[in-house]
Amino acid sequence: ARIPDANADSCVEKKVSDAVKENVCRDCEYKQAKKWLNSTLNLISNYSYYFVSKMWSGHLHDRAITIFDEAHTLNNIFCEHNAIHVTAEKLETYAKICEQDLAPMAIEQAAQFKRLKTILMQGKINGDNYNNFISALSKTYKECHKYAAKKVDEEQDMTTSNKYSKIAKMFFGLGCKIGDLLHYKYEHVFEYIDETHELSIKPVFIGAMSSVLLGPKNLFMSATISEELMVTTLDLDKSDTVFIKLPPVFPAENKSIVFYNPMSLNFEAMKKPETIKALKKSVFDIVTAHTKEQRERGIILTPSFYITDMLTQELSKIPGITIIAQTKGVKAADAIKKFKGHNGACVLISPSIYEGIDFPGDESRFQVIVKAPFASLAERRMKYIADTYPNIYRLETLMKIIQGIGRSVRSEDDYC
Repeated sequence: ARIPDANADSCVEKKVSDAVKENVCRDCEYKQAKKWLNSTLNLISNYSYYFVSKMWSGHLHDRAITIFDEAHTLNNIFCEHNAIHVTAEKLETYAKICEQDLAPMAIEQAAQFKRLKTILMQGKINGDNYNNFISALSKTYKECHKYAAKKVDEEQDMTTSNKYSKIAKMFFGLGCKIGDLLHYKYEHVFEYIDETHELSIKPVFIGAMSSVLLGPKNLFMSATISEELMVTTLDLDKSDTVFIKLPPVFPAENKSIVFYNPMSLNFEAMKKPETIKALKKSVFDIVTAHTKEQRERGIILTPSFYITDMLTQELSKIPGITIIAQTKGVKAADAIKKFKGHNGACVLISPSIYEGIDFPGDESRFQVIVKAPFASLAERRMKYIADTYPNIYRLETLMKIIQGIGRSVRSEDDYC
């Protein structure tokens, strides 16, 4: 029988009789898709699936050309995808899996996870010795994957077999991430957070790993792409890289930019009450002019939930308009739906609507970008990029601004 929510993890083809394979598996959509995967000329994939194939599984064949859409996000998506995060809580969970699901084979691995958890909680891991820690962790992951895969082969009950399959895939993926770091030796940042007993290792750029990641020929597409960003983050050879810039589709005057009472809003300035007071007044003046007098709708892009909350309180003082804010714990999609469904003067405030959101026509006739959205330097990787590659840090910010101001101008005759 067909299972409505069946997926690749539910596949039981290896476990069933030839008669069942003939009657059920022959017409399986998943099996058909896998068959077509490398016979079709054109294939669309998300980034994560593509990364897994290129770095580990190799199940996607190269095409004549690989097209990366929204390519300005490629480096950061890849670096987050390959990030290694280890917490005491996760190590305890892995130990329990070994004791409860992979016993008796993985009892020693359970003990090893507990030993590594103790080392992590004692704060003994630093920039000089973390390679030893993750090497031991990688070895344990691989052993657990081997035992879970053995359970998959031995187990006849389909539900239990699927459970072991998920465990095997989890340990395999965890091991591969560390294996990539040790093999490719990519530029990365290490961080240990005392408060949460957490170890974090993140690639800085794709860098030399582009030799594995890219196809024979590649087209990087984006409305906010930068030659310097792509060449630097992907370690491209400039002699065989060409930057093609097309003329703008939308008239520049349709999205005019006004600097209203510009001021320094760096970390230190934002601690001062007079700065906050001036910032709130500027935003209040802008919103009042557009909503109270012109009855327009607009969006406010903020750098944090703290500033979102602060401005929401201030703008709520304006009579006759509705303020919709994405606060902590509220999904951006829910706030956007509420904003789009409201008739009349309305303002949406959010730190999460710089990209991928559509506010055409009268849905948004003005935008406020409260401050330049520089990435937080509290994040160790961004601090490293700002110190070592300052141009890339500035370009990332500029691209975010340009993406942001494109949310409300969605056609040639649209304006904001």
